[in-house]
Amino acid sequence: MWYKTKSLYETTHHSNHTVVKMIGKSWTAIQHNIQIGFAIISFTLNSTLILLILRHSPKSLGLYKYLMIYISAFEFLYSLMDIIVKPSSLLNFLVLTPYFCKIFLLTHVPQIFHSYGSTFLVMVNVKESPFSLNVALFLAAVYCGFFGASMAIFGLHFIYRYLVASGSKHLEKFNISKTSFFLLAPVVYGILWGWVAYCPVGQNPATGEHIRSNILETFDLQVEDTVYIGPYFYQKQPNGTYEIDMQSIIGMSVVYLIVSSSFFTIFYFGIKCYRCISKLVPSNDSYRTKQLQSHLFWALVTQTMIPVILMHTPVTLVYAFALLDQDIGMLSGFVSMTIAAYPALDPLPSLFIIPCFRRALKNYLTCCPKPNERAQDSTVTAPRTGSIMSIANA
Repeated sequence: MWYKTKSLYETTHHSNHTVVKMIGKSWTAIQHNIQIGFAIISFTLNSTLILLILRHSPKSLGLYKYLMIYISAFEFLYSLMDIIVKPSSLLNFLVLTPYFCKIFLLTHVPQIFHSYGSTFLVMVNVKESPFSLNVALFLAAVYCGFFGASMAIFGLHFIYRYLVASGSKHLEKFNISKTSFFLLAPVVYGILWGWVAYCPVGQNPATGEHIRSNILETFDLQVEDTVYIGPYFYQKQPNGTYEIDMQSIIGMSVVYLIVSSSFFTIFYFGIKCYRCISKLVPSNDSYRTKQLQSHLFWALVTQTMIPVILMHTPVTLVYAFALLDQDIGMLSGFVSMTIAAYPALDPLPSLFIIPCFRRALKNYLTCCPKPNERAQDSTVTAPRTGSIMSIANA
């Protein structure tokens, strides 16, 4: 009788493992399909926005035009990097882009976001990759670096909007060289985050042993077939005790400083910008000025909430759970989807809230361009203190 019970247990146990693997593969396939979909949307919307900025921006937009192009180009490259890190995704993208409806038939998912105990990992399946392990690890670190660079870009956006809204004299001193220096902040943030990903929290044997059985059970993957990046806060020692990994603590301290500085910059300059916009509206509010204030406010709120909801909050939460040694497993995969959604959704406020771009987009979509509108957009002028007002008022 005992051997029948044992056989039943082994059958049930094996069946449970099979179900877990099926769920893991299906979940990562869903993540993959959504990431590809958002990448295509990002390419389309950011290319459209760059075209509209170049052809329909009012003259008073000034250097802000180049900042908007810089951000859109970065988001385009970010989405491209998301695909390049996943070689099979790149092939599928090139083959299936003309047949968008077939994208959801994809099954192979080489990149995985996963939480297990005190680790949160970005893993890349290199089993069928043309890249070597070292190249795949480097590309994964560069991908993480792009995320770090985006933290600085959020801040730059709001700093510049505040300077324009307040009529700061610093803008008069802005030339190409100073603008280039201003735009170096994302490069510095990206290098710092990429260094953290490659060195302090890069691939190491202790993390590999910690996740070995879990990723085999969940994703049917061997550790040797993956490269992975992420902290392992509490490392298990041979005697069964746990020790805090100082490399992970140092690396994550740098990451939290980057995220916190981005948070602070967005809210500090966002609030100051809105206060300046409110003061610019004259006391005898007309319908036009009220409408203008509404455009600026909602553009500001929307462009604040997109990175906070899609980037800052998810990443902060998953790292916090790992630090608290709380396993959220496959739920951490939502982070990959929110990160992919950011460059796809971020152009929308500019496309639909700023009237000069909204009108131009509508004319293109309805195939009835009005020549006089482009002339109007190119000749709008405004005082220095009202430059940001002319953006919404154009």
